[in-house]
Amino acid sequence: MPTAKSMQLGKDGEHRAAQDYETTGFVVLQRNVLTPFGELDLIVARGEDVRIVEVKTRSSAAFGAEHSVNQQKFRRMKRAAAWWMRRHNIYSVSFDVVAITAGNIQRFEGVDRGAC
Repeated sequence: MPTAKSMQLGKDGEHRAAQDYETTGFVVLQRNVLTPFGELDLIVARGEDVRIVEVKTRSSAAFGAEHSVNQQKFRRMKRAAAWWMRRHNIYSVSFDVVAITAGNIQRFEGVDRGAC
């Protein structure tokens, strides 16, 4: 069970990731979308480019945040995204992972195409 401190760290990371996307012209469509298959951290769009974003925040660089999105997690993300897409008549999305480690932010775009 996550502690209050780790939950706040995650919330702060999601806020920072949203700001990072906004500075590059994306609009945050939704945050923390609950689906029957799990939660989607961020859904952002710039024109027709819609992205599902998984945000991983770590206070230490000892464990790479981006490596915590394994195949099982990615399968859940895809099922949750498909659920959301059906409800919003969206036909195409890509998947990004934002890793925030020890205050540094790194965006892995197109992880569904092997970018991470």
